[in-house]
Amino acid sequence: MAESARSLAAAADAELSRYAESLAILAASPLLDRPAANLRELDAQARATAGVLGVPVAVADTSLAQLVNTAASFGTLLPGLGDAAVALRALESGSVAYGEQLAAGADQAPPAAVVAAPVRRDGADVAVVATRIEASQLGRAVGTMAREGRAAALADRNGRVIASNTRLPYRALPATSGQGARPTGSGRASAADGTAFLYATSPLRTVPGWTLITSEPARAIPLWSAALPSFLGAGLAASIAVLAIGSARRRRPRERVAEGILVAERARAAAEDSEAEALRTLSELKRLHDTIPVGLALLGRDRHFLSVNAKLAAVAGISGAEHIGRCPSDVLPPGIAEPIEDAHRRVLATGRPVMELPLSGEAPGTVRNTRHFLASCHPVQDGEGRNTGVSIVLQDVTERIRAEKGRELLVRELNHRVKNTLATVQSIANATLRRTGANPQRLSADLGARLRALARAHDLLTTHAWEAADLAEIARAALAPWLDGMPARLMIDGPSGVFLRPRQAQAVVLALHELATNAAKHGALSREAGCASLRWRTESDGQTIMEWVETGGPAVVEPPHEKRGFGTRLLERALVSDLGSGTEVRLVFAPEGLRAHVAFRHDNSMPEEVAA
Repeated sequence: MAESARSLAAAADAELSRYAESLAILAASPLLDRPAANLRELDAQARATAGVLGVPVAVADTSLAQLVNTAASFGTLLPGLGDAAVALRALESGSVAYGEQLAAGADQAPPAAVVAAPVRRDGADVAVVATRIEASQLGRAVGTMAREGRAAALADRNGRVIASNTRLPYRALPATSGQGARPTGSGRASAADGTAFLYATSPLRTVPGWTLITSEPARAIPLWSAALPSFLGAGLAASIAVLAIGSARRRRPRERVAEGILVAERARAAAEDSEAEALRTLSELKRLHDTIPVGLALLGRDRHFLSVNAKLAAVAGISGAEHIGRCPSDVLPPGIAEPIEDAHRRVLATGRPVMELPLSGEAPGTVRNTRHFLASCHPVQDGEGRNTGVSIVLQDVTERIRAEKGRELLVRELNHRVKNTLATVQSIANATLRRTGANPQRLSADLGARLRALARAHDLLTTHAWEAADLAEIARAALAPWLDGMPARLMIDGPSGVFLRPRQAQAVVLALHELATNAAKHGALSREAGCASLRWRTESDGQTIMEWVETGGPAVVEPPHEKRGFGTRLLERALVSDLGSGTEVRLVFAPEGLRAHVAFRHDNSMPEEVAA
């Protein structure tokens, strides 16, 4: 019997090790080098592992926030990892950890076995993978190995049978206090109805507190059998007795268990219900404490940590156990530890809380980045109103701080853009209104047309979020009024992929607008037979050559220098400045038509100038 119990316990351990090996294979996957990088592929690989094992598989980061869980559809909002204690033990030890998990909200429901494996890269924890195996599933695997006529079962740390091959209903089994150690032993005993049986027990190596029990009927009852409860503990002894009765039932299916057994066991179960409920409540509170998305800690009067949850432990990058008995300055970054210790002194001195204390510190890990927090510290008092410690609530507000800084940057950038635009509008207005003796209506029309060209440039750049824009799009935006009115007489030809900075793009729009306006009033586009073309190409040295050529218009005469208008000055001066260093602009007033030659470099690395 003893050898049989040891063999079945080893079989249970081997079955749990099989789950652990599969989790270790998943933990070694390259997808877990960066766990959150591709969650869809990670979910698919986790589901493949779950399909092999027949149990759900979860992957969580080091704060125990679940990334994927095969028990839920991909994309479902997931809570924190169900059993934080086992997962944290795996992360702390750097090896596979086993434990038990109580079924939440189920009265006297059997616990499940939990297996967790850490994911380590370059000596640092990056994630944890875990699975939950129902006790009944493990019991079936072990029960199939039991010899015919012999009962096999698993008992939890409280001495309750949680899985058995006798097919007894779980609620009919006795609930016990389970106090005392669970010895490895064997012997003979009898149940309350006189049924004699042999028994043997053996603890599992993997799940602490779980015991394998095997039992079979016996013919003789020795005088010392009455000592069984004191030797094994009431809980485990009662479980062995019920297991033996179940074994006897299989051999004598018509025999009934005496009503007195059930009455006695129900009375004992009722007496212990309150304790079991308290244990379940404590387990749920611990799970909430470890998975809540804010950091929680308790400091004694001497500033030493008394308790720390997983979220706050992640701030320091070490386990919660390593915090206990140490001060914040021993484990936390200075920017977080010093304000907390100062708040601790103020709370104990005044008895009043310190609320929303801003903190900042470097996050642990190979990639250094600053995290921002708000801390609230409250006094903890005993029954007589004396301050015995300080509780800390730490909220991570890094994303909010980053969003605020991004908004401030956006406002500053918008302010710069507005200044640049106003400076351009002022320049256009001054140049337009400088023409003395001009018709006011003509001045108004010219100014309006130039401002509309500037608006088209602004719309184009807004579409590109004020990033670089393609010259092909810039040309079409600048010449849109003429392309719509005379598409056959105006041709645009050039490769895509020539990107201009916002200031360059704005300058090219205004320059092309002036060339097309002049062509429509005085040049090739003023006659039905006239045509204009815009072409550009990129040279091997990275220089872009843009050419405007008019043909078929009236004969062109170069104007004297003192009579050159806004368009000419824009091309020869402003365009050179806005396109950047090395820009060359040549205007050729050939008799057959105006030609404009512009050579520049579309270097996006040059800083954008801002108007003062």
